[in-house]
Amino acid sequence: MTKDQVKELPDRVSTWPADDQEKLAQFVRELEELRAGDDITAEEWGIIERCAARRDLATDEEVERVFSGYRKVLLAAAPLEGVDLERSRDVA
Repeated sequence: MTKDQVKELPDRVSTWPADDQEKLAQFVRELEELRAGDDITAEEWGIIERCAARRDLATDEEVERVFSGYRKVLLAAAPLEGVDLERSRDVA
């Protein structure tokens, strides 16, 4: 979407029925709330940086070991139709 298209939106929306305008406004509020929650705070970055400096983060092998254990439990408990948990590890 171009900047010009974004600038046209308020004029277009103002021609809509009030209930449609309210639906759009509610959607925008919800989207803003979701986006606000996505940012990592300065405090969280500090934690990440301290852990990284201490090399206190899991290696790829450690992460795979944990997830493979969960895969085994899931497969044993209730295999999912159409879901290949063994293949899913290669996707990430």
